[in-house]
Amino acid sequence: RTQPIIGNSTTAMLKEHILPVAEKLREEAIRVGKEEDHFLHLKRTGQEEPESEADLQNNYQILVRDLYAFIPLLIKYVDLHRSSWLKNPCLEAEHLFQNIADIFNLWSK
Repeated sequence: RTQPIIGNSTTAMLKEHILPVAEKLREEAIRVGKEEDHFLHLKRTGQEEPESEADLQNNYQILVRDLYAFIPLLIKYVDLHRSSWLKNPCLEAEHLFQNIADIFNLWSK
């Protein structure tokens, strides 16, 4: 249940807590995506190592776990504060949306 956590949140939490987590998740998604590209290149050339696929799967599992923990909180947080961001545009909110969009764009490839 996210109600007690998000119900008492403020827009100030965006810069201090929410945005740094979104940025780290974006960076991790980019890193894992590059790791997958490198693995696929090695696989095509026949140079892959047996444990590299297991490492890649483990990294994806961790990323998915973190996203599944963060996104429900983020959805509630955005629902609560979206109207204030629409009335008073906030650069941090734009960065937040861009980070999440980048993650989904990476996954859609």
